[in-house]
Amino acid sequence: MKLTSLCLIQMGLNGLELVKAFPAVLTKKEMNKIIFQSIPFGANDGDFFTRTINKRVICGYVFSVHKIEKQRSNIATITAVFDSMDFQPIFIKNVFSLIIQELKNNNILSINLIEEILPKIYDGLIKKSFKIKVNSDVTLEFDFPQNEETTKKPFQNFSEDVW
Repeated sequence: MKLTSLCLIQMGLNGLELVKAFPAVLTKKEMNKIIFQSIPFGANDGDFFTRTINKRVICGYVFSVHKIEKQRSNIATITAVFDSMDFQPIFIKNVFSLIIQELKNNNILSINLIEEILPKIYDGLIKKSFKIKVNSDVTLEFDFPQNEETTKKPFQNFSEDVW
């Protein structure tokens, strides 16, 4: 799995906007394409998507952030950018959904918090394990089990089923 970057993208006042990319290794042109493709039309809270953009593959988890008082909820994605299709989409989906659900369950989900822990999430995805202490009450933990099922090529199962 060759993770290139993690991006946090939200629906801003003027449309989709990048909140943060870590590490910031993508060109502006690549970033613009990723931003444009990061929230599918009609996306809902909890949706997961995978797309190819030129020679890169992106996958993202859509989530909503509820505002206080009379403001409307906002929609955002945490998006992983890969150099090839040699990654495990189910692993990425599980990690992203765990993070968002735990933060929601503890009523601390915010764009600022995701932006703050984005580098730790990136490092955890590289190591396939993380333990992120968000505050005194909340710690996010994930270990990706290494077994035969997870070491197969991502689309190997599909080809075995088809043929």
